Amino acid sequence: MGLSYKITYFSDGTPNTGTNREAITYSALIPANTFVFGVGGVMDITVRHNKTGTASPPQMRIYTNTSESLTGATLIAYWSNQSTSNYYTGLRTFSLNRNDIKYYPTSIPNRPSDDFHGTSGTVEGNSFFDFSVDNYILISVNLITSSSDIIYGSFLNIVCYTDG
Repeated sequence: MGLSYKITYFSDGTPNTGTNREAITYSALIPANTFVFGVGGVMDITVRHNKTGTASPPQMRIYTNTSESLTGATLIAYWSNQSTSNYYTGLRTFSLNRNDIKYYPTSIPNRPSDDFHGTSGTVEGNSFFDFSVDNYILISVNLITSSSDIIYGSFLNIVCYTDG
């Protein structure tokens, strides 16, 4: 497998405040034809958020979309931290095959990494991912209970490997 795409942001993402107001903190473009149809691949995403204050538990989500918008986006990862900690790091590995992206089930949100080992009755997530068009990886953040805190992404790293 060879490296076919890498993007890293070490600068802070767009801040968000307000109760249950999901907003994009990072957006990363994967240009059309970065991946070849029918060739397998792996996409690793590591993302971290920071938060001021300890009033609200945070949420962080990863979406894919063909536009830089949450409207019509497909959820592929979800973390909901029930503590009011000031930072949280999430890591997910996605399988890219043909025009599909496969991922850890979004119905199980409170896992920082892919420590899923095929739990009985839990189905892997699978969504259409058209390699022939521009795709965006969108990282969103949200505060669950309090508008006094401020939440923002503090780094994002996306690395993709393909066979082709």
